[in-house]
Parts: sequence; structure tokens; C-alpha cells
Amino acid sequence: MRAGKTCGENIEKLADEGIRRVCEAACCKVCYARLELNLLDEGNLMLGDILLRSKSLYKWLEGCREAFLFAASVGQSVDRVIRAAGASSPSLSLACDAAGSALVEEVCDVLNSKLDSIIRLEGGVTVKRFSAGYGDLDLTYQKNFSEALNTAKNIGACLTGGVMMSPTKTVTAIIGIKFD
Repeated sequence: MRAGKTCGENIEKLADEGIRRVCEAACCKVCYARLELNLLDEGNLMLGDILLRSKSLYKWLEGCREAFLFAASVGQSVDRVIRAAGASSPSLSLACDAAGSALVEEVCDVLNSKLDSIIRLEGGVTVKRFSAGYGDLDLTYQKNFSEALNTAKNIGACLTGGVMMSPTKTVTAIIGIKFD
């Protein structure tokens, strides 16, 4: 650490640089579908044509008749920025990675607000989003979600062999819809 700079100032500068690089590179895209939701028996539900087995998701969506399935991504260029930063500075790579995660969450929040506004105009409410990998909803459902939304075509996101999304800063989720 150089004289005159506090550790906090150095970290703040690093974070600002990660945010700047990610924001310059990002190409934010979303896609979604509004699907019928049927709660079958405890822990089994149908989201459109997708059979899901998850007690935690079942409980989360109780009272919902429909749901939005969505995917959001900040793009492949953010992955390249993270890798490039890592070649010269592991700390900067970490800052870029964190900025990419924060940005995709912000994209999800904006979409969530938009979808909530649509449903409120119809007299309903939405429940907070739920993603594969939460609770007992297996990560392998990412494959079903990606296929249902055609994420490769619609937002340029696909699955790796290990059912992780590529670009890495891509999220899929379900937002329940409730009406009185």
C-alpha cells in the first residue's frame, strides 16, 4: 500500500474500475414467458409443459395459478472482461466478477418490477423470484428453462455440460402470479 492511501480507498478504486469495465462491456438482454402453473401434489408442479419436483418451490408458489419464467444476461463480453482482468490482476478480476453479478441482479430486479407492474394492472400480485439451485429445486432444471425460453436464440445464453449458464452472468428464475 502506498503512503497516503488507505486500504478502503484502494478497494474503492478497484471496485470502481471493475464496475466501469463491466458497464462498458455489458449487453443486457432478457426473455420471459407467462405460463400456466398447476400445483399437483406435495412437491410436484407443472409450469407450462415442465414437470418440476421441489417441495420448497411448491410451498413458495402456493396460491399461484400462473408464473413468469425468465432469463436475464449481461452478455459474453462481461465474461471476457473478467478473464482479461485476471491475466494482469486477480483483484481486478474479482472486482469485475462482483460487478457482473451485481449487474445481472439489477437486470433481474428491473424485469421483476416491470412484470409486477403488468400483473398489478390486472389486479394481481407477484411473488419474489425463485431460481434453480434454491432450496431443493435442482440446478438441472436450467436445461428445461433454457429450452422453454430458447435462450440461445433470444439472449445468446446456453448451458455448459455441467448445467451452468454461459455467459456466466446469466440468471433463470420463476416469478409466481397470484390473483384473489
